[in-house]
Formats: sequence, C-alpha cells, structure tokens
Amino acid sequence: MKVIVSKCKIFFTLLFCLFIIASAANAQTKTISGTVRSVTDNQLLAAVTIQVKGTSNSTATDAQGRYLLKNVSPSDSLIFSSVGFGSETVSVACRSLVNISLQVSDRTIVV
Repeated sequence: MKVIVSKCKIFFTLLFCLFIIASAANAQTKTISGTVRSVTDNQLLAAVTIQVKGTSNSTATDAQGRYLLKNVSPSDSLIFSSVGFGSETVSVACRSLVNISLQVSDRTIVV
C-alpha cells in the first residue's frame, strides 16, 4: 500500500511539474498591437508590413493604421516596412503595445 501511495505522489508531482512547464512555455509568447504613422504629417498608414525578424510571422496595418500580431516572444524584433518609407526595426522586450512612426524614404523606385 505504501508503494502505491509513493508512486501516486511521484506521478502527481511529475504531472504538476509538466503543467507548470507547459504554462511557462505558453506564457512566453504574446500578442503585439499598435499603430503606424508617418513622421512627416502624423497620418496613420495603411498596408504597412510588420514582420517578426527571422520568421515568416507577419501582418499588415489596416486602413486605420492599426495592426495585431500574435505569437511574438519578448526576445523578438519587429520589422516595419512600406513602399515609400524607410524600414524600422523595434525590439519587443516586455511591451504588448508598439506604436511607431515611419520616415519617408528618399530613395527613388525605378520601374
């Protein structure tokens, strides 16, 4: 009987540890949101691409310059880019709200 109780304690202790580890791993990713504006006139920018650096995880701003990007780690960096504007890279760190303003690019697009 003591052996069964001891094995049950070990089983539930291991189960509890697995639950804690799974919860911690899930808690490390979060959803980032924010708005993107133009530095020049402070207007909200649509169709700006926001990508997690080094991954294919990306989204784009809506018509009101807002975005929502899921599964982002605090150690990730976000790359903001749009035609006619310079790109910006921002570290996420502990933030869940990242608002940014993009500078108009002085590069000429040749078609």
